Amino acid sequence: MVACYIESSFPALLHFAYKYADSPEQAVLANANAGGENVARGSLLGALMGAAHGSTGFDAWNGWMRDELLRGKEIEQEIDQLVKHII
Repeated sequence: MVACYIESSFPALLHFAYKYADSPEQAVLANANAGGENVARGSLLGALMGAAHGSTGFDAWNGWMRDELLRGKEIEQEIDQLVKHII
């Protein structure tokens, strides 16, 4: 993420977070489709939307993505353990 500077794309991050506040998947998809310096913006947007909605806000994760991702269930368990330590 060295070449993706967040300073110039932070306003776009706020736009996507506000416009797609009810749909984390749509926010991440819109960010990716916008192009430009979307890597840093997408990582922060995903973290922000994930903090607001949890994994249940990402329907794809709760369906095909978790089931078909290599070691998806193990990743989900690690995330759950991390969250338990934080709260």
